[in-house]
Amino acid sequence: MTFPRRQQASHFKARDLSAAVVVCALLATGCKSKPASPAAPGNTVSPATSQSTATQVTVAPAGRRSISSTIQVTGALSALHDVTVGVKVSGKVIAVYAREGDLVNAGQVVAQQDTADLQSQLDQARANLLSAQTKLSQAQLTYKDSQ
Repeated sequence: MTFPRRQQASHFKARDLSAAVVVCALLATGCKSKPASPAAPGNTVSPATSQSTATQVTVAPAGRRSISSTIQVTGALSALHDVTVGVKVSGKVIAVYAREGDLVNAGQVVAQQDTADLQSQLDQARANLLSAQTKLSQAQLTYKDSQ
């Protein structure tokens, strides 16, 4: 049985990719230099020496702002790893503990089988064993009595 990773709707792909592009664009624009007096929040800090080639960085307090531009893109998602899940005995599944796309660890239970059929087979086998043991006891008694 194979559980492929869940494919997201195309608008989720575009939204996630758009968000990543916007974040990269904001980071790139945040690193451009602005002339100002150093050592105050919101101002540019200059390199300590004139020989240094360090990039000037602007310090600004964190805050919420609206995203002013977005990008529409098309792409495809693919799973990093495909895993084949197998069972030793066929039967009915009564519970599923992991869904497509969930991260799971080796040995983690992802589904539970109905054990009613297996339990009835076990009960039948135990009854057959008890019957065979009883017949053996009777045969042994009959053998002893015949001697």
